[in-house]
Amino acid sequence: MSFHGIVSKRIIGSLSRNGRQVTLSAATETDAWRRSDEMADKVGEILKTTVEKKPEQLPADTQQVILRESVHTSDADKRDHLTVVCVNDKGEGKTLHLTV
Repeated sequence: MSFHGIVSKRIIGSLSRNGRQVTLSAATETDAWRRSDEMADKVGEILKTTVEKKPEQLPADTQQVILRESVHTSDADKRDHLTVVCVNDKGEGKTLHLTV
């Protein structure tokens, strides 16, 4: 069973936020597709830059951010954004759009 469609992921780094370590990772496989480790590292850098520039986009209790979709727009959200899953210390995940 997958978590928010994510089957596997690759850790790409971490950062400190509000005195907590937040792990950053990129999905390498979902229910619908696969991403190479090399591509996960590339899109992971975009995630890292986005979170460092705009950390207020994350819920305060975020312990892990998993990048699911790289930069895109959608009918529901016309902004350039990343689709991520933020996981808290209870293991609860929430899908969010982070503007780039």
